Amino acid sequence: MARSASEKGYLPVRLSGRTGLLISAFIMLIFVGRSVLAATPVTTLATQQAEDDPNAQNIVIVNAELAGGSREVSVPLEAGGIRLEFILDAGEGIRLTLFNPLGRLHPLDEPNIVVKSAAGRRSILIFDPHPGEWRVRLEGTGRFTFRAIVQGELFICCGQIFTRSQVVAFERGRLVAGSRGQVQLFASGHAIESLDIRTVDAAGNTIAPVRFRQNDPSILSSYVLLFDVPDRPFRLLVDGRDLSGRPFQRLLPALITPVTSPTGADQSDQLDFNPQAIDELQRTTSTGRRQVVRSRIIDWSDEPLLTAKGNQIGMRIRYRIKFPVTDNYAAIPNLYPDRLGQAHTGALNLRVRQVSVTPLPAEMEQTGWLSNARGRYLADVEYQFVVDMIPYYAWWQGPENGYCIQSKPYIQPGNRERFDRDVGSQQRLRFRFSVNGSDLEGRIGPLTEKTYVPATWLRSLKLEGAGECSF
Repeated sequence: MARSASEKGYLPVRLSGRTGLLISAFIMLIFVGRSVLAATPVTTLATQQAEDDPNAQNIVIVNAELAGGSREVSVPLEAGGIRLEFILDAGEGIRLTLFNPLGRLHPLDEPNIVVKSAAGRRSILIFDPHPGEWRVRLEGTGRFTFRAIVQGELFICCGQIFTRSQVVAFERGRLVAGSRGQVQLFASGHAIESLDIRTVDAAGNTIAPVRFRQNDPSILSSYVLLFDVPDRPFRLLVDGRDLSGRPFQRLLPALITPVTSPTGADQSDQLDFNPQAIDELQRTTSTGRRQVVRSRIIDWSDEPLLTAKGNQIGMRIRYRIKFPVTDNYAAIPNLYPDRLGQAHTGALNLRVRQVSVTPLPAEMEQTGWLSNARGRYLADVEYQFVVDMIPYYAWWQGPENGYCIQSKPYIQPGNRERFDRDVGSQQRLRFRFSVNGSDLEGRIGPLTEKTYVPATWLRSLKLEGAGECSF
């Protein structure tokens, strides 16, 4: 007689959560009623994928040693985390105890938890974890490496070192202890309310705060650092609060070991920083928590863009906006079609044709329509933007030559057919809308109120005399 899965020692588990994640798996049927992680022989494909996932973000990395004592590690988790994993690389002399954001021992036998232990590595993988401050207690004797990693919407990544002549990946640069240079980080600024940056040692202890600022107030994702290289191995740590007000933390995983000041032949690979850039950053950066500079869209609307002949060739967007601080902004909209399909060419994304701003920033002497609207805007002043946008395949050559159609970028095999399908579509489309550096910038923008037919734009451009572009 055939035995059931549970009689064979396996338990079918259905994992689901608010993110819509649904996983069916078989795990070894074990009894784990407490939150102490010992050597439990459980292996799952899901755990291995989480550990190897290039999109996973490090919250904490601690390399340290215990001599019969204990250490507690805080693991702040923001809202929107899809899965959270705690990984301990250590011998049997180190024990891990997990506490949830309520301060209670977290049971490991819940259906959204996978436990693994093999070859000196023990881990707890939690799908759809609760946001808040998780805590891990490490006890025993011996060396260990502990990591907490998360996959979600919020990310910090891709450190780059800027020199006079090149851009070097942060983890590959030959950094000299005591030197000062320019570093850039990228972040999901649309999901972050505020942030701070500092250096920490291998054990997670703070070395020094880092001076930084938002690279451009119209770009939520880029941050520039005036970086003083420590005299010991270090990592970069970024913490702050997400848009819901919950704390988050991210750690660049590479442990950087600075070199002493190079001499002789060693000087050939020393990074050559731009002293003018360093001086400018000294004036404009600071240490401590910074609010993400984010402009506010008061209201907006969309309507068909008509030529003087009444031909519909694109979209006119109107929006009122306020800026939080006086600075230079390029508050330009981004629009792309919703639900066009995976194989679309991008030809129906919209580009700026002309811009009108009221009131006009003082340094913009010309009146009427502008080719772009980058300028110095005053804090808390309401500005009215009117932006005319045309499909990406169309090009304005000036009043003498009018419009032309750029189809040459789509001549690759198979691409031309997709291009013709996109621009000739009779489907009514709504477009996703956002504005650079605003509170509408994010992964998915709001939809336009009206619908637009791509074939109408193509037909209208041809009625306006648009032929193939010569460039």
